[in-house]
Amino acid sequence: MRPHALALLLAASTIALPGAALAQSTTATTPAPAPAPAPAAFTLAPLPYAYEALEPVIDAETMRIHHSKHHQTYVDNLNKAVAENAALAGMKLEDLVANAGTLSPAIRNNAGGHWNHTFFWQTMAPDGKLKVTSTPNQDNPLMDVAETKGTPVLGNDVWEHAYYLKHQNRRADYLDGWWQVVDWGKVSERYAAATAAR
Repeated sequence: MRPHALALLLAASTIALPGAALAQSTTATTPAPAPAPAPAAFTLAPLPYAYEALEPVIDAETMRIHHSKHHQTYVDNLNKAVAENAALAGMKLEDLVANAGTLSPAIRNNAGGHWNHTFFWQTMAPDGKLKVTSTPNQDNPLMDVAETKGTPVLGNDVWEHAYYLKHQNRRADYLDGWWQVVDWGKVSERYAAATAAR
């Protein structure tokens, strides 16, 4: 029995009704029921699509087990860990994640697991489409001759003139560094425009 529940039961056993004598009873009494457990602070949201919606990329059985078993375990363990620290009652998941360095490993791991999986589910959609493609020379996906047609949202120049003075033949070094200078705001604008048009 939890300590606070025991304290409530003990306190209740010393209360007498007005005018009633405090005497030891010889009749058997039914013990007071245990208080109902507090509702879980964190819950597993349903997926925004059916388990089979992402097939054939991810099969329904994998989705069902991953969501209803694996992710649910993070939620259950997070609720247990938070229940052990009254100071965390009512905190939002985002606050736990943002302050993970100050919290117990159990909360860090399970809050992270819950947040990461929620983010993962929301990242996918049955009609999601992205094609990573390369085009020769000065072709691009807008051209009628393109092997893969589409609306470009991000592009890189891997001709030697784009990197050779600094990186010589180390194209991978150029590409690794290039991610640091991508204008993600512009990429987001292009993506929003492309998805609004469909």
